[in-house]
Amino acid sequence: MGTKKKIAWLDTVRVFASFAIVVAHYLMCQGFETYPFTRRICFDLAGAGVFLFFAISGYLVVGSLNRSPNVLDFCKRKVIRIVVPFAVSFIFLGGLFLFAGVFDMEIAEQSPFYKVLYNHDYFVNLICIFPIDMNLFVWLGIEFLPFVGEWFMGVILLMYFVAPPLKACAERAPLITLAASIAVSFVVFDATKNTNVGYNWWLVLVRIPEFLFGMILAIKHDAILKYRIEFELASIFIIGAYTVHFLAQKLPVGFMFFVYEPKVFFLTMPTIFLCFSLFERLNRLPSDLLSRFNDLAGISYPIMLIQHPMIFLFEAQLNFEELHSWGIFFVLIVLTWMIVYLSGFVKRFSEPAENFFLRRA
Repeated sequence: MGTKKKIAWLDTVRVFASFAIVVAHYLMCQGFETYPFTRRICFDLAGAGVFLFFAISGYLVVGSLNRSPNVLDFCKRKVIRIVVPFAVSFIFLGGLFLFAGVFDMEIAEQSPFYKVLYNHDYFVNLICIFPIDMNLFVWLGIEFLPFVGEWFMGVILLMYFVAPPLKACAERAPLITLAASIAVSFVVFDATKNTNVGYNWWLVLVRIPEFLFGMILAIKHDAILKYRIEFELASIFIIGAYTVHFLAQKLPVGFMFFVYEPKVFFLTMPTIFLCFSLFERLNRLPSDLLSRFNDLAGISYPIMLIQHPMIFLFEAQLNFEELHSWGIFFVLIVLTWMIVYLSGFVKRFSEPAENFFLRRA
């Protein structure tokens, strides 16, 4: 995982993680999560996409901190990079759904602008123009689902805020820092399990180990390269041992492989390393197709922002119970193309705004 190939292979991981989440959410919306086997596929795909995004963010933040050693400047830039595309996606899709009310009022009713104009529900629907930590609304007793974005967008923003001290600790004692973060994750998860924290698996202190692991892979990439094959074999062994243990328990068919508990870090971390390493090896091969695939990394964030409402839009207009299995697959292809196309549209508008605010920051 050297620095020369870093951008290319990370682009591959980023696009793969984006599409994994899109496919998982599409299948969930079609009700496949109600079937035991496909339920496992849906939730495991989504879970893999999320922990890969946390690790990618951690890996990239090391370079960002090296380029912007001033902590305040670093935080301002990260806020702008996350908030501006989020707000542009919110305004664009909110307006698009409101306009679609000309054809179907059910679509318009999903727009936060409709809820503001007709329900006069200002606070909840306008505050979601920013990425927020979902637990904040749970603590306030507010029922809320984001219009654009994902549950973990606010969590990643908080991770960036704690990245400077994490990097300093990881550079001095990576294994001790990682072990401490895992211990904190277990403690916080258990302490909030029976409280009013409704999404304790998404607390920043619970999910920080995957982000930190990505940082350590970036900080120690030269040392890791020396024993790369050994680390790959160790990762395969750990994943294999976990799989054997998982299957030996004879759990229900629908039981998730990537469970929503801190103990899963002992599976996700070797999976992250193996994915990073394999995609880096893959990018050594000359391939125009792979290069085009990697080009989509530039819109991977907008894809995450708009995929939920776009999936709803398709679901509201089609009766999937009447579709053949190949028809469902064809709709997924069309939906994915539409998400990619509109994500490029969002990026064309958000990028100039980002650059404007970055110049003034």
